[in-house]
This record gives sequence, structure tokens and C-alpha cells, in this order.
Amino acid sequence: MTKTFYIIIYFCLLNIISFGQTAKVIQSLDTAKLAVFYKSGSTLTQGQIKTADSILINVVNYYNAKVDKGQTPNNDTIVLSFGAADKIDIEKYCRQYTVTVFNDGSVNINAFCFCQNMVKIELINWKKTPIKIHDGGSCVFSVRLDLTTGLGQMMKVNGM
Repeated sequence: MTKTFYIIIYFCLLNIISFGQTAKVIQSLDTAKLAVFYKSGSTLTQGQIKTADSILINVVNYYNAKVDKGQTPNNDTIVLSFGAADKIDIEKYCRQYTVTVFNDGSVNINAFCFCQNMVKIELINWKKTPIKIHDGGSCVFSVRLDLTTGLGQMMKVNGM
């Protein structure tokens, strides 16, 4: 069996298994905390946004399980860096999705996530302008979401 098959099985199990007593099942994310930016005239359907959110939830669950076990990335294609190594409560994060549709029809989203309290300062309209933060601890992370395969990879959690 291929590595991709095992990763898909693992993500399916993450939706079934609860990690620790404080784990909660998240069915969907608040669309008020979402901004979508498109490259090359592409657009997403509501179904594709829900799929992207679902992949993001799975990646965060995977990350949180690693944090619970005190593990750090070691040849891990899903989580590349742990930064502050704090658990992430995805419901408290805003998301910016930058969408790219390739010639073969595959859809990738670069998800940039940051704590909702960071936008209260209102120095920039995060719903209209993609932002970049070079630190921010576990309040800032990014991950690549592949809508074609249903997998997330290359998660990077900023440092302390």
C-alpha cells in the first residue's frame, strides 16, 4: 500500500478518535473568519470551501495529537515545523485562503491562519489584503490544502 493511502486512513481515524479529554469535534468553521483570494480568475464553490475547512481541521487535529504526545516533526510531510509547540484551537483563528487552479484542474489552497485577537488591532483589512506575519508564535500558522487529493501538507507553525 502507498504512503498516501496510509495518510488518508490516518486522517479518517482522526475524525473518529478523540485525543484527550478536552478534544472536541469540529464540524465546520465560521465563514465570518474567512477571506478567500484567487489567482488567475479561479473561484471556489461553497462545497470546495467546506472541503478545504475539513482538510484544515484534520491537519490541526494531527498537529495537536503530535503536541499531546510531545513529538516533533521527523521526516513528516504534513507538519514541517512546530514553532511554539502549543495546541491549536482552530475555532479561534481567522483564515485567509489563496487559491490556485492548475492547468490539469487540480486546486491548491495556501491557508494562512492567525488568532482572531490579532485582527482587533485593525491596522489592515485582512478580508481584503493578504497579510504576512513573520512570527506570532502558535497564533500564526500556514498549511497547503490540496482539494484534488483531500490532503493537507507542509504545515508551518511560527516560532515564539
